[in-house]
Amino acid sequence: MNIWLVNQYAISPQEAGITRHYSLGRVLARRGHRMTIIASSFDHVTRQEAHLQPHEHFRIEEHDGVRFLWLRTPTYTGNTRARINNMLAFALKVLLGTGTQRLERPDLIVGSSPHLFGAVAAKFLADRTGAGFVLEIRDLWPQSLVELGNYSSTHPLVHVLERLERYLYRSADGIVSVLPGAKGHIVDRGGNGDMFEWVSNGVDPGFLVEGPPPGPGADFKVVYAGSFNLANGIDAIVETARLLADEPQVQFLLYGDGPEKARIAEVIRERRLGNVTLCPPLPKKEIHRALSCADAFIATSRNLGLYHHGVSFVKLYDYLACARPIVFGCSAGNPVAESGGGVVVPAEDPAAMARAVLHLKGMRPDERQAMGELGRQFVLAHFSNEILAGRLEHLLLKVMAGRQPGWRSVSPIDS
Repeated sequence: MNIWLVNQYAISPQEAGITRHYSLGRVLARRGHRMTIIASSFDHVTRQEAHLQPHEHFRIEEHDGVRFLWLRTPTYTGNTRARINNMLAFALKVLLGTGTQRLERPDLIVGSSPHLFGAVAAKFLADRTGAGFVLEIRDLWPQSLVELGNYSSTHPLVHVLERLERYLYRSADGIVSVLPGAKGHIVDRGGNGDMFEWVSNGVDPGFLVEGPPPGPGADFKVVYAGSFNLANGIDAIVETARLLADEPQVQFLLYGDGPEKARIAEVIRERRLGNVTLCPPLPKKEIHRALSCADAFIATSRNLGLYHHGVSFVKLYDYLACARPIVFGCSAGNPVAESGGGVVVPAEDPAAMARAVLHLKGMRPDERQAMGELGRQFVLAHFSNEILAGRLEHLLLKVMAGRQPGWRSVSPIDS
């Protein structure tokens, strides 16, 4: 199959952020398929132009058998109107097929939903090229805008997104979601449950760094690595650190970037938290080496209805793969609870998170290592990108079989 995947925020492994589609595409390429990722050249994490020279409107590059088509979009900072303009500009370029004249005609186009405008443009592009259309749901819109962006449910933009959401569910030939509980939500809004596949986020074993946990030392290092945005509850993690400020051996290292980082840095300065260090974002090829310094990891979901459909935070799978115990604030089903690879407490509960950190610190190193190994074995057994790419391939072949009778509809994972 020749597959185009539209995701404005997709990145190569040389950048900091989520490499889900690169990793899945690399597996699909080994299985004989051709993946082209259509993305913005403006880096969503660093807020900088990452790929194009001033005279270029697009560029085609290849990384490990995965092709990227980078499209120029306007710059922005923060969650402002300029960001909306950036989304719409990307969607328009996808709709017009900018740069695609240099690509082979696709069999399928996958539209991913960091936002719905790009997914709608991918649907129209699929119609124009005669390709099948598969929708990938990563964030639920407009629910994310209402609960995270504090938009009223009666806001005109929310009504527009509701209509786009239903249109995409009803018109897609297949639907993928990273959220384990999203199927009911999608079917209730007109999606075809028989053409749905849960393809979680996961871990790429090729990026893992083998190594034992840190030996006994002066500090107990608690590490966060991820985006600094409204969805990730960074304030609760900082408050956890404040509650543990009198524990001199407990140090928090927070890796990443995002629109909330400057504000979080100011909070840390105002509260004079000497036990918190802000660290820069690292590319996927480097992050696991940095994570190996951790004694434990920390994360929390927000305490919102949005997460009742489940969580699939990329950082959790990276944490689990590093074989360190995790403190995770979450009120929904999650891989930390399923694996036994950490301590799960209520979402956004700093006091409970602080108690969990002290509990892990009080364990013997071999006990922490055993807990971490439970997480590692679980994630490699169920959430490696080889397994996840097999699920995606199964759905894509099923869509092709429905469109073209006689197409091979059984993927290698089933044979």
